[in-house]
Amino acid sequence: MRKVNCDTCYKGFAAVLLTALVLCSAQPAGAQSETSVGNPLPPKEIPVALKLKQGAKEDSTEMVAVHTRYTFTGKGSWFSASNWENERIPPAALKPGEQVIICGTGPCMYGQATPFILGKGSSLEVKAGKTLYLSIGGNFVLRGGTLTNHGELKVLSGTLTNQGAAAGSKIVNTGKVNSTKLSSIDANIEQAPATTGAIPQSKATSKQ
Repeated sequence: MRKVNCDTCYKGFAAVLLTALVLCSAQPAGAQSETSVGNPLPPKEIPVALKLKQGAKEDSTEMVAVHTRYTFTGKGSWFSASNWENERIPPAALKPGEQVIICGTGPCMYGQATPFILGKGSSLEVKAGKTLYLSIGGNFVLRGGTLTNHGELKVLSGTLTNQGAAAGSKIVNTGKVNSTKLSSIDANIEQAPATTGAIPQSKATSKQ
């Protein structure tokens, strides 16, 4: 029977154990966290969704005006999507930077029981040779916005009014603006060039 040298076995086992310890200590600390319970990602890694939220929070401190244009290209109802470029109908209240352009193949008819509001920094322009009819149960209101008419603007019912002159809202007319007996215009209208047609420049209710 062969006699086993215990010292040799012990030294061999110790060498294997030492090698294993060296390999474990050389492994990056972050790699262990991948298999840790409740921590599937390395400690310094942030989920993409969280990064996006953090970025949005930082950017939200700066208010940037929206620059959106709505162009009427058809004829008939304001509220028909097919009459608007890319079928995008303007909202009932324009925000800063939003623009409405009336440049259709025929007259545009705005008929609505609720007010339409030109908010601060927004604008509506009727191009030369184009027509915008307003038939409103309430008001077509300027609250800091600008209404520019180079064509024809006619108020059939309701009131076209300027409630935000102090905030910079105004009506500029180089075309024709008038109203019927069922409507009124209560606003300062800058007539350019100054003429005796349509609306007087002073603030007054006009029924023509």
